Amino acid sequence: MCRLISCSLLVLSLPFAAAAQEATRVARLEWVEGATPELALSDCEADSAHAFTWSLDNEPSSSQRVDVYVSEASTCTYDTRLADVEVYDPAQATATTTVRASQVVPGCDAVDATRYVCLRLSGGMVEVTASLEVVVDTVRPSAPQVDRIEAGDSLVRVEWSYPGEAPADLFGHRIRYRIAGSMDEPSEGPTLTPASLRSGTLTGLENGVTYEVWVVAVDDVGNVSLDPASGVLATPAPTRDFWEYYKSKGGQATGCQSGGGDAGWLALFGALALLLPAARRRRLRRWPRWPLLLLPGLLLAPVPARAQATASSERGWFFEVDLGPYRPEVDSEPSLSGETPYRDIFGDDVELMFRLRLERAVWQAVGQVDVGLGVGFSQAVGKARFNDGRPAPDTTVFNWLPIEVTASYRFDTMAHRWGIPFVPFVRVGLDYTVWWILDGTGAVAATDDGELAQGGQFGLRYGAGLMFLLDFLDPRLATDFQRSSGVDNSYLYFEFMRLQLDGLGSPAFDLSDTTWSAGLAIEF
Repeated sequence: MCRLISCSLLVLSLPFAAAAQEATRVARLEWVEGATPELALSDCEADSAHAFTWSLDNEPSSSQRVDVYVSEASTCTYDTRLADVEVYDPAQATATTTVRASQVVPGCDAVDATRYVCLRLSGGMVEVTASLEVVVDTVRPSAPQVDRIEAGDSLVRVEWSYPGEAPADLFGHRIRYRIAGSMDEPSEGPTLTPASLRSGTLTGLENGVTYEVWVVAVDDVGNVSLDPASGVLATPAPTRDFWEYYKSKGGQATGCQSGGGDAGWLALFGALALLLPAARRRRLRRWPRWPLLLLPGLLLAPVPARAQATASSERGWFFEVDLGPYRPEVDSEPSLSGETPYRDIFGDDVELMFRLRLERAVWQAVGQVDVGLGVGFSQAVGKARFNDGRPAPDTTVFNWLPIEVTASYRFDTMAHRWGIPFVPFVRVGLDYTVWWILDGTGAVAATDDGELAQGGQFGLRYGAGLMFLLDFLDPRLATDFQRSSGVDNSYLYFEFMRLQLDGLGSPAFDLSDTTWSAGLAIEF
């Protein structure tokens, strides 16, 4: 009889147990801010607060309670409990609870792990547990060491490295500084990225003041490495960029000079007026497809052949692109009295000059005469000088932008009539060179009295060269290319030239040079 009664009670209790289990489900558990919190050292030090909401799908009984706590494990067992957050006794069906960083990371210990905010409903037939993740990274990255420090004009340039491996989660670096000997809170520049960067510059410092400087690492979550016991000392001092240095040596050039610049621009516009009406009068079969211009040089194979250049009556335009060495003769100016400011700043390096040129034939008989416009660019990069002449870390840049109006004579009879793939030519021109100089901050340099390092000056150019007709290498391919692109002939050429860019008698830089260039030309 007892066994029968016990079995009956067990059978009767099963539905109630099942009902209790269903009644204690957690219907909602989520962070108010949406994303999973990621706690860094800054969150721990500020004891940041993070709210989450939760609710049950049924009203709990008065005998039930809800415990909210932080655990090291997603199982939320009591032996992994780190800190209590809140207790609801009796239990509520819904609430918004706040957990603080100090509860997730007691004592701001160095932790790199996931922790869990647990919700436990107890006091009923069945205990219900649910949890939310909190990502924790309060481990400081290892600190870099300063390898080199250079002081310039109101700036300090720093280089650093790591004794061992750089942190795997490294994001970037910050340069910190303060006046040497002070106990002030350090100032710092912006975070320098990418993580592989190992140098940076502090600007806006006061010349003559000694600073204590060091570098800290910043990881992906914003943790910063510890400051060293002491930094490296540096004292910014005034420097002279190329413009100031050149002027201090007696340089004759004047900033913002026009050198008759209005006439220079009028000459350029006059050349345009000469070229553009001719373009309107001429009917091209098809304007060249510019992306294909380099195709002959890339695809033509050295097949022995004899080919004449296309002698179409519609020929008349040349487009040229070339590259060559350039070193201006600034140090030869008489006003410098043997001083060499250009060499002192930029050394003995030879720069490269890049040019583009468009010319139009204005006469064709025995050879042809072309007139055209061209533009080039080159620059020299060097180090400024302290007042005592020592090199400074500040960078100074000298830029040149020559604009030229040219006239050329090409003896193309050998190519057009005799099948000899060479075209000798001579060229003269009037140049107007725009120049500007940058200081260590990237701004246009200026002297103490406000004279800006920018201007322009006239000059002449003349030269001679030889063109090689690429059509000679594969006449069939050249013909197909002419039909598809409108390019009649393509050439490789070499030119030897004299650039007399000295201002034509006005006070100016001597930007002259005897040099050469090589390039590609197309005729259409």
